Amino acid sequence: MAVLIGVLLGLGRMAADSEIIALTALGIGRRRILLPVGVLAFTGALATMLMTLWLGPVSLRTFRKLETDLIASQVSFQVQPRVFDERFPRLVLYINDVSASGTQWHGVFLAEAGGENGSRVTLAENAIVIAEPKQGKLELHLQGGSTHEFERSDPDRYSVTGFGQSDWPIEVTGLVPTRVRQLSNPERPLRELGRDNTPVGGKHESRCTGVLRFRQRALPLR
Repeated sequence: MAVLIGVLLGLGRMAADSEIIALTALGIGRRRILLPVGVLAFTGALATMLMTLWLGPVSLRTFRKLETDLIASQVSFQVQPRVFDERFPRLVLYINDVSASGTQWHGVFLAEAGGENGSRVTLAENAIVIAEPKQGKLELHLQGGSTHEFERSDPDRYSVTGFGQSDWPIEVTGLVPTRVRQLSNPERPLRELGRDNTPVGGKHESRCTGVLRFRQRALPLR
């Protein structure tokens, strides 16, 4: 669009100042005058085609990936204070307070179910949270706490172990979506759009795919 407006303004100005008539009188034909315009238009169309067919979908896919990674890295913010959270595998989590940055928890309660053998409860004054979304877990650096263990087979046996610092990895599969996100039509390259005639979404989605495919082809020629 910028190339089109620039060409129209330039040729319109030359026509208004009678410069085209003067060039024709000097023996310069219209074909020679329009040759630079054609080269500029072809370059603009080529650049627009490159951005529409390749750079646009790639940038959109990169943006969606960064958005997903950012959400996964902020998984610690999904844990609410003063709520018993059972979304973690074989673990119940309770925290009394969360710092504004979301990386520090205060008053941590961790109850780990050991099945029929027994259970283990860990209490800590503070915890520093390190998110590791690629590994699907949170690394808790517990400070000033104790671990309480007992066995169902021997109710009289009860052990308490105090610690100054301890590291606890917990899985976050219940907080981070594990399903692979399907690419939307604007994110898919033109070759894939042309090869896939029955995308997810049925007939309406197939019609939208066709409209998008033809729009990508026609945009550089506008």
